[in-house]
Amino acid sequence: MNKHILFFLLVSFSCALPVVARPGPSMVGEDHDWTGVQAGDAYTCGFKRDGSLWCWGSARLFGSDHAEPGGIARVPVCLNRDGSWSSIQIAKDETWHGCKLDAEGTLWCWGTNFCGEVGDGSVAFRPQPVQVGPAKSWLAFAVHSGLGYDGTAATCAIRNDRSLWCWGKHKPAHGCGVSKDEPAITRPTPVGPPSARWSDIEIGGGFICGLRQDGSVSCLGKRFAGCKGMREDEMNPLGGKFTALVESEHNLCALKADGSVWCWVQDEAGSGGEWRGNEQLGTGWTSVVLEISHGCGIKQDGTLWCWGDNAWGQLGIAKPKSTVPVRVGRKSDWKSVAAGAGHTCGLRSNGTIWCWGDNSEGQLGVGPGGNTTQRVP
Repeated sequence: MNKHILFFLLVSFSCALPVVARPGPSMVGEDHDWTGVQAGDAYTCGFKRDGSLWCWGSARLFGSDHAEPGGIARVPVCLNRDGSWSSIQIAKDETWHGCKLDAEGTLWCWGTNFCGEVGDGSVAFRPQPVQVGPAKSWLAFAVHSGLGYDGTAATCAIRNDRSLWCWGKHKPAHGCGVSKDEPAITRPTPVGPPSARWSDIEIGGGFICGLRQDGSVSCLGKRFAGCKGMREDEMNPLGGKFTALVESEHNLCALKADGSVWCWVQDEAGSGGEWRGNEQLGTGWTSVVLEISHGCGIKQDGTLWCWGDNAWGQLGIAKPKSTVPVRVGRKSDWKSVAAGAGHTCGLRSNGTIWCWGDNSEGQLGVGPGGNTTQRVP
């Protein structure tokens, strides 16, 4: 595999533009008090200045009662006004589960919970959030649900002491993780060397990877030089010197301090690999998000760029795809960007959220969607 691997993977899923899409950014509501945005497959969530959490899209994923017939919330609905929320992630496949973290460090999870991925000690369906572990004890988390295609339904989180904990399961049929004779891990369990201190965590298709405070990366999973299970000291060190992890289902990438993007490329024998810089992306990125068919990033000058497949209009441009980053709009005040399978949302410095792409489940938050092209901000 060569340096163009990321772009080959991102542009090889092309199809015709669907009916329900908005190829250009549309502003979500009229509010100017958004402070954050996160997205995933068929949903988007935003955080407001008062600490409240709002979501839109496939309402069953976030347990909202404020949905149209069919379980779709086409405009933002408030999930929590009490407290202050810092993060939310929801993963879906044949199963689904999600977690959210409040500003004080208390973690709450919910979902189908077939493999204990909610983390409350059971495998019972949890339609509403339940507290996981001690209150005020978590810093960050990641979720993944892919039992139907990669055998992973898991949650991992970093505690206040920078230790790494995971729960859930890898399917034995995929050759890694918990053996067929062992039950699912239904409560947070330590992962990695006890002395390791972690700053970031990502879960992808059949792998769990963490970024240590020294900038090095360690992973468990079949793709990373051997089958490592969800056990205390069974993580394979990949080295490197990075500031953030970025995953895209079956691919692991990372950011360096100079804003360059590096991706892990496994060797042909499957027994090792190496980090390779992606020259087409260049340097100067402050943040990058990758989805299965497209990616977007914000540069140090505040401009927003996207690349990959554009079948749903998720690049925010008129072209069907782009193998190189193309600028989205003319503004240079983008603060953060989030992406789902077929849509993208961005937060600007004026506190507004803009979304574009697939709106089949209301994930753009702009009401019923059509093929109307919106002016790019």
